[in-house]
Amino acid sequence: MIKIELKNHVTGAAPGTFNASDKLFGVGLDRWLQAVYGDEAAIRELTDKAQVAEEVKKNIPVALKAAETVIEATNDLNVAAAEYAKLVGKYAPTTMQAIYDTKLTEQKLGNTLNEKKTAFGNNLDAENLRHEQATKIEALRHLTNRKMAIARKEQHYISKRN
Repeated sequence: MIKIELKNHVTGAAPGTFNASDKLFGVGLDRWLQAVYGDEAAIRELTDKAQVAEEVKKNIPVALKAAETVIEATNDLNVAAAEYAKLVGKYAPTTMQAIYDTKLTEQKLGNTLNEKKTAFGNNLDAENLRHEQATKIEALRHLTNRKMAIARKEQHYISKRN
């Protein structure tokens, strides 16, 4: 069988363009020409790519809108997270200072109450000691007075006897 081809004047005039066609779009000039001249494998390859291309073209608006929503939401989330971080950075130091001040106040109160309790215990001990000593002094005074009374009586008896 004789292979007859039509005169192709354009492809030789723009070799860079047709090379770009293969690299950029996946449709090389040689494979396209084969399909044009009836090569079943080349035709099947191009029609399969065309079916995929039709599906892609149909899905592009939906996919693009979905991607836009994802990108916008991601942006909004990250902008909001940055604002959140700024708020934490703005208020965390004063909040932490308030916490530390409160803990210090709590510690001071506990220490003061402990000091008061210790002072009370010391004062109570001192008061109990004073009371014990005063009671013993009174008992000693009473005993001394009794002994003095006995001694006076004895002195009185002795002086009467003599």
